[in-house]
Amino acid sequence: MKLLTTLATLLLLTSALTAGTVTLAWDPNPEKDLAGYRIYYGTESGNLVLLKDVGNVTMVTLTLPNGVYYFHATAYNTSNLESPPSNEVGATVLGPPGKPSGLRVVVTDGDDGSGGGN
Repeated sequence: MKLLTTLATLLLLTSALTAGTVTLAWDPNPEKDLAGYRIYYGTESGNLVLLKDVGNVTMVTLTLPNGVYYFHATAYNTSNLESPPSNEVGATVLGPPGKPSGLRVVVTDGDDGSGGGN
């Protein structure tokens, strides 16, 4: 099978408080017997494990805890033969900041500082 040539698009989007999303996209393989793609990931370049079989699509959005991740994809055919891995890409996943804490109302002596008196 033809090696996936590009994992072209990485988008960082927001999700839960301690997680973010990464969208991976790649060029489709032309084989008639193509069954789908598998995404591999890891926190160390060159040391990736299977994350997800995404089926026969060319884009997937993944929700992951905040951190630095590396990805590659493989294609597989109807006989379950798997291609060599695509190029490896990396992304930093950042969700939104944590919520503020300690919000309170502070009551003062009634002088709002506007100089309006009474």
